[in-house]
Amino acid sequence: MADISVAKFNMYSSIQIDFQDFLMTQFERERSGLISKFKAAVAFAGLMKKNIAAKKEFFKYFNSFQNASIENAYNINDTLVLDIKGCFQYLFSKEPLCLLNIDYDTLNNGQNANIDAKYIENLAAFKSRLVETGGAYNSDIESFLDNSENRSLICFGELDELVSRFNQKFKRPPKTETSGGGGVSKRKREITLNGIHMEYDQDDFAQLASGIETDLQSHSYDIKSYTPSKPIHGSGYNSGFGGGGSRRGGITEGQAKEIGFIGEKYVYEILVHKYGQERVTWASQYAAQVGINPEGRDDVGYDL
Repeated sequence: MADISVAKFNMYSSIQIDFQDFLMTQFERERSGLISKFKAAVAFAGLMKKNIAAKKEFFKYFNSFQNASIENAYNINDTLVLDIKGCFQYLFSKEPLCLLNIDYDTLNNGQNANIDAKYIENLAAFKSRLVETGGAYNSDIESFLDNSENRSLICFGELDELVSRFNQKFKRPPKTETSGGGGVSKRKREITLNGIHMEYDQDDFAQLASGIETDLQSHSYDIKSYTPSKPIHGSGYNSGFGGGGSRRGGITEGQAKEIGFIGEKYVYEILVHKYGQERVTWASQYAAQVGINPEGRDDVGYDL
């Protein structure tokens, strides 16, 4: 067996090779497959019996596992050995993951658990508790959930602590303003989905999601590839003062959000029906707003 590395090969070859991208692809594939087990290991096995101070760190651990890079720690071009286990061991040796006392074999042999479903259940219970104790503005609830510690505590159903934290940061609405659902009265919007007319509170995508789910129960859809054509006019045509008053092709910001949510929700449900919930991730902020993915945000570069 020749003693050779990629670097030595590239010194004498006109064809340059690099296996590092292959390593990263295999590592990311393995990491994606272990996300559910990691949540289960950390939440149920690791933190469930711990105190509030420990539980509130759940999403800090999860974000580190999901996003931490190992690219500079292991160069497959030096050894020509695909050591996925070694990559994970490096990951678990760094803070904050080293505080969990977890390793690759334990994680790989662990059980899956649907933490996201538990989050949705506990979030509904938290909102109900807010209703029972005086109501809350929907915008305040969304701001409250922007904090990863609060989202972490929802995973564990720490309702007393959550309500206490909420009361420290936000004022409850006057009794004359409160309405069902722990929010306030908002302007109603109307929409027709496949012939079904519905009314919902502006920006309350949970109500809109329910209408989409009802439509999907009686209609089937396929996803098809589509390449949009370039508009005849430039992007500024019919916009701003003297035009349609919008930079979104003549529609309002609220309508743009509505269209975006409807499209993503339909695609998500269709993909879940085709591939199963465990294989589909709705990654945008809309998913966080309706409680499907508490870590949903708009800066990841993709929606699903």
